[in-house]
Amino acid sequence: MDAAIDIRPTFNPLNFIAASCPVRAHVDGLGPFRLAWNRPLRIPVPAGDHMAVVWSSYLLFRHLGVAHALVHLEPGQVVGLSWEMPLTAISSSSMAAIPVGRPFGLAVPDLGPLPPSPGNRVVWPPHPVEPLTDVAADAPAGQWAPDPTGRFPHRWWDGARWTDAVSDGATTSSDPI
Repeated sequence: MDAAIDIRPTFNPLNFIAASCPVRAHVDGLGPFRLAWNRPLRIPVPAGDHMAVVWSSYLLFRHLGVAHALVHLEPGQVVGLSWEMPLTAISSSSMAAIPVGRPFGLAVPDLGPLPPSPGNRVVWPPHPVEPLTDVAADAPAGQWAPDPTGRFPHRWWDGARWTDAVSDGATTSSDPI
């Protein structure tokens, strides 16, 4: 993956219940990824057009505050997105491009339902992009993690990028990204 999207979920301090709500995202149907409040998470993607979708859930609301961002990335670029939890279950949420900063870590797919498809969308550049930087120094290095492409149960993360090494838990093989 030669580009990335950093997503940072936020909430209004008046909405103290939000801190206990799980927040998830997916990019082009890949994921979902569990996000941590106020901590940017880096999702590696190939260069090109991408749609990021972020939502939360609370009680009976499985897809609360669904928001979409359409981005275009060239090789070596990263865009930062900030999603804000709605104040109420009937409020809308928003997502905006922000300065990238240092990511908290790399996205690892999580289990959870995906929101309904937003349908066909047009990508509207320009939006602010920055050069792709390394993940924070405390990011895990050299480990098997869920395959972000979804093609295999596990893919090797070498500490800087996803490699071609994949595993089904019993055997390993090679699968170019």
